[in-house]
Amino acid sequence: MELNKSNAATSLLIMAGIGAISSWSFGKPDVQAYAVFVVGSISVLAAIFCRWWWQQIVSYKDLNGAKFEVLNEMAPLIVFPDETSCRSFEPFSKEWRAMENKMALQKYKSRLALGASLSELTVPITFMTAFCAIFLITVVVSMVSRYDLVLVRVLGF
Repeated sequence: MELNKSNAATSLLIMAGIGAISSWSFGKPDVQAYAVFVVGSISVLAAIFCRWWWQQIVSYKDLNGAKFEVLNEMAPLIVFPDETSCRSFEPFSKEWRAMENKMALQKYKSRLALGASLSELTVPITFMTAFCAIFLITVVVSMVSRYDLVLVRVLGF
């Protein structure tokens, strides 16, 4: 959770930085080319960062699933020295069976019970999409401003 919060905060700061650079360079033709390059570069790096964040969520989910599998294998082997009739309740097996039944009713594969859901991946995907859109807009603005410069210099508009 803390890692997601810090990644979201980092993405928001990057977005604010892109906005600050864009507003600072607006209407300043002498720095506009540099600003386009900087904004484009930052947006590509930020999209890569969001892809890494996305993969990080999936990796943590896989690790969490593996830990529960190990605990589930260990549960039947628990020995209670003072009690001869006492045995493990095996809570993880029961939880997994309950999830399998629920997932079967929803027509999903049982493996999805511990997988990353779309709702958890929505934030990094949204930021990644926004940074890709910023990059594309930056490229279009760069092309349009170069086209305008050609019109001004060649045709005198």
